Amino acid sequence: SQISEAFHITARRASYLMSYLRNKASRVVCVCRRQTLSNKAQRCEIFVVRVLENPEPARRERTVTPPVSRRRVGNGDRAQANELWNRLCSNRNAGKILKKEDDDDGV
Repeated sequence: SQISEAFHITARRASYLMSYLRNKASRVVCVCRRQTLSNKAQRCEIFVVRVLENPEPARRERTVTPPVSRRRVGNGDRAQANELWNRLCSNRNAGKILKKEDDDDGV
């Protein structure tokens, strides 16, 4: 709360700032000191030693990815399949109709 009051920012933003300073070792050189108070609350003091201007970018090796193969299986027409799906979805009685057809086949 002291940081949020000093810099006139929200407590959440101050918390993000504290975690950034502690976790960004590639950009910020700092010393952290934790203190446990009598009411068992923890106080964290951060002393920033130095901020690095241009850290060396981490080189990542390129992973070789196989080419994506796009194969269509079967002889179905995508437009017809979409139309059929949309009709089944929009028809509220589709389940009853299919069930009725199954009952008619059994007779």
